Amino acid sequence: MTDYGIVYPLVHYLPIGASLSYERILSHTEKKYDVLFYGDFKSSSRRLKMLEALQQRFNVQFVSEVYGPDMMKAIRQAKVVINLHYYENALLETPRIQESLSLGVPVVSESAQDQYDYPELADVVRFFEQGSISAMIQAVENALQNQVPPESITRSIKRSAQRFAFMFDRFLVAMGFLSADYAKEMELPLEFPPSASDAQIVLSLPETVARRRAFQSQHLGNYIVFDGIRRLPGWVGCGLSHSSLARYALKRGIHRLTIIEDDAILPSNFEGNMSIVNEYLDMHEGQWDIFVGVMASLHPEAKILSVETFKGIRFVTLDKMVSMVCNIYHESALRLIASWDPTDLDVQHNTIDRYLERQSGLRVIVSLPFLY
Repeated sequence: MTDYGIVYPLVHYLPIGASLSYERILSHTEKKYDVLFYGDFKSSSRRLKMLEALQQRFNVQFVSEVYGPDMMKAIRQAKVVINLHYYENALLETPRIQESLSLGVPVVSESAQDQYDYPELADVVRFFEQGSISAMIQAVENALQNQVPPESITRSIKRSAQRFAFMFDRFLVAMGFLSADYAKEMELPLEFPPSASDAQIVLSLPETVARRRAFQSQHLGNYIVFDGIRRLPGWVGCGLSHSSLARYALKRGIHRLTIIEDDAILPSNFEGNMSIVNEYLDMHEGQWDIFVGVMASLHPEAKILSVETFKGIRFVTLDKMVSMVCNIYHESALRLIASWDPTDLDVQHNTIDRYLERQSGLRVIVSLPFLY
């Protein structure tokens, strides 16, 4: 698609999700096969070679050109479903995987370059090295000997269905079929530990593939990727993303939220410096609203409130800020962001950072030199 110029903003990412509606047909079914493969295997020599190797070790059933209830019955009769690529370096065959999981059957699959785009599959799909017959056999043996708990499959299905619902609403908001205000009703497909008081988010658009991959190559740990909300003009989508994350965090008792946009190029010592920053913020609990990783511009009436050096980093507190690329938000700032109005289309004063800049009594901390 990229070669033909079909790229962002012309494309919208809508991943295939699992279905909760299959629950009504999940009655007990006798298992007849160790492994089921369904789909085209006759015209793919690589698939046929791998399936023949499986047949030598397991009771394998091939199904092709079967649909509807008969297909569902065949899936339910298998202990595991095997997912094999038609050709090398293919993307993950999510329709097959999600259908099998929706019917309560775990999956063994060849690895794929995009498998990490589906975190809900991590506990219920056993991935093996692409093209490796020995790794495939070992993965199937493990799957048969150590069955995935049904509750894990149920949890994966619910997460997948929730993500699909969000992504579909995201598409409708982006296209203008739903109002910008509807974003307040959207349930974000994120999971934080129940007892967490802080969280770290990477704000990214899945449609900007190269940009996301470039950020992921920096291997930043303990950050959850959020598929940002889209809306024209683009700064409205940015504001919707931040305000939705703020509401989500407040609803779940998060008192400190770090948001990094995926165009940030982080230095090698970033995580070490972030540790010092958070330690400094802990020492000044209740005395700050936002930590800003980089200041894009400075309001001419900004006031410097304090300057302090801690562990080799100079921290400046002031009352104005502009930039959302890499910030830490206290609960007080999250309440402000959650109240941002997406219907005010004045770009001069209502971009999300200009909106924050207009707030009186804001306490902004920035490090010198900037964090990244």
